Amino acid sequence: MHEISIVRRIIDMAEGEARQVGSSSIRLIRLKVGEFRGVAVEALEFGFAVLKKGTLADGARLEVELVQLRLDCHECGQARTGIGDLSFICPGCGGRMNLSTGRELELDYLEID
Repeated sequence: MHEISIVRRIIDMAEGEARQVGSSSIRLIRLKVGEFRGVAVEALEFGFAVLKKGTLADGARLEVELVQLRLDCHECGQARTGIGDLSFICPGCGGRMNLSTGRELELDYLEID
């Protein structure tokens, strides 16, 4: 369950930012998680509920925005979204599709006191 290590790192980053500006608590942590990243949102939420205890994020909420996978054709510019029936070959021209979104794993927003 690699989500636990992800949550630990996110809390550490958030605490570092909060301490840097002299804050004593974190109210909200918002993450962007790409569909192609292979992260289970439920596991993130569970890990956050457990690991936030005793940290500056003890009373914080976690919001997770799931970013849909998007493939763009290198040749003709056609775009496809969603992870279902995943192929990196363009159905229009047979060209190579590039992954443009869906790999994100980032701390998007932090609300502190």
